[in-house]
Amino acid sequence: MDRRTGYFARLTSLLDGQMRVPALLQLGRPAGLAGILSAVVMLCACDVRGHEELDHMKPPPGHGPYTGTVADWPLWFVRHGFGSSCFSVQHCVVDYAGVRKESSRSPLPSIESLGFPLERILYGSHSRIRNFPGPASVEWVTVDGVRLSASVDIAGIFADRMIRHSTAREEIPEDVYIPEPEIILVVNDRTIDVYMRAWIPLKEPKSADRPLSNFNYEAILVSSETY
Repeated sequence: MDRRTGYFARLTSLLDGQMRVPALLQLGRPAGLAGILSAVVMLCACDVRGHEELDHMKPPPGHGPYTGTVADWPLWFVRHGFGSSCFSVQHCVVDYAGVRKESSRSPLPSIESLGFPLERILYGSHSRIRNFPGPASVEWVTVDGVRLSASVDIAGIFADRMIRHSTAREEIPEDVYIPEPEIILVVNDRTIDVYMRAWIPLKEPKSADRPLSNFNYEAILVSSETY
């Protein structure tokens, strides 16, 4: 990788879904705000090529190169976020993509005890995971003391790499970046549910009195298995 290619690879990593000016300033060259703006313009011009170089993914059948916009319709993804939550168990450990999450209290409460919809706390705390690192390993102890374990094949569940959502294509603006979706694994007693959640921009707000409601962010149940 030459000097120029390496610079733009780093810049793509910083800009892809989460632009942070302090992080941009750490790049050093080109120096100054003018240089940064120039780099951003050049990055936009080679956006498709940059994504291909970073994720090394071939498009699904019938799709062109990944753009991260509605032009990818039906929407597909090259990276994803991941999160997990456990309920109605004594103990729970979820290991995925090199990140281990272990419950710190026992027993863990039920979903019903939350007092609000489960969707409110479903999110991917670990982001920018390239498709796919391997199965999620889950070990847990049920309320009645039974030790269980499972290997959840995330790659198999999302083998088509399609983003699960219910937004119509005509509702999504052109040339607006659609962030990587989040995959969330939920252990509930003896059942493991796998959800997908994606931030989908909208041309118009969902509510006239809420101008910032111009997006969908729904949790879609994709897989469920009881052990």
